[in-house]
Amino acid sequence: MLKQPQSRGKYIYNRVPRRDYESKKIEDMKKKLLSQLSLSDQSKSIILGTLLGDGCLQLTKKYKNARLSIRHSTPQKEYFFWKATMLKEIASAKSVQLQTPDVESYSKKKKLLFQSRATEDITSLYNILYKEKALRIQRRWLNHLTPLSLAVWWCDDGSIIGSPARRGVLCTDGFDQKSVFLIARYLQKVWNIYVHVGSIRRDRKNGNYSKKEYYRLWFCTEELKKWLRIITPHIPVASMVYKSIIVYKDSQFQQRWISELKEALPQFHEQIDEALRKKTKQRMI
Repeated sequence: MLKQPQSRGKYIYNRVPRRDYESKKIEDMKKKLLSQLSLSDQSKSIILGTLLGDGCLQLTKKYKNARLSIRHSTPQKEYFFWKATMLKEIASAKSVQLQTPDVESYSKKKKLLFQSRATEDITSLYNILYKEKALRIQRRWLNHLTPLSLAVWWCDDGSIIGSPARRGVLCTDGFDQKSVFLIARYLQKVWNIYVHVGSIRRDRKNGNYSKKEYYRLWFCTEELKKWLRIITPHIPVASMVYKSIIVYKDSQFQQRWISELKEALPQFHEQIDEALRKKTKQRMI
């Protein structure tokens, strides 16, 4: 039971422990700092989205300031170079590099690496978002995500699955169970998207069953459609259109969904038709 504030005469004292007060003060200051960064809104949106996906911030002893790193495999080069172009305000002449797979990598594809300049703004982001060199999921910075952020996150780590493909999943393998549930509550409260938090067991290197448990966000068909209506207008490149293609057995339902996509992405009409053909063909194999 909650204790009532102590009363002394006509005055009521509701004391907040100093530790809690100082903690709240620091959190409020960090939230304000995130809004005051000199980075453009576009860059902040992309950075926050990709930090949930394939990006990370790094602060090493060699440098005073932190930098942003993003890696994608070469088949995603169109999407990668879109990110590099959009983040040119923090880029240098040597930001884009081609990497060959290392011996311990579970993917044998070559990688494209974007490394930003080390700047004070990115250091501020690092101090706000990271704790003990790991991204810390907190509501105070999730509230800064935009539809563009969500689209970037989906392009990084989202998939439409099933046969036919009508369910969605966001791979949040890098986050613990508590963090994934926090994200799920955020999506419900802010975006009215209801997702299921489900666990899988896998060996990240070999793709086999293992005792290691990971937690992911799962979308049923109706919630997936709500989600895609938010993010699809912000799909940036033709090669990512397939991530919005829901497949129906009923031709009328299929045509309605494709019409919605073409209205949201008028510049990618042909790519939408081609992506649907490929997914339909895969289902028939």
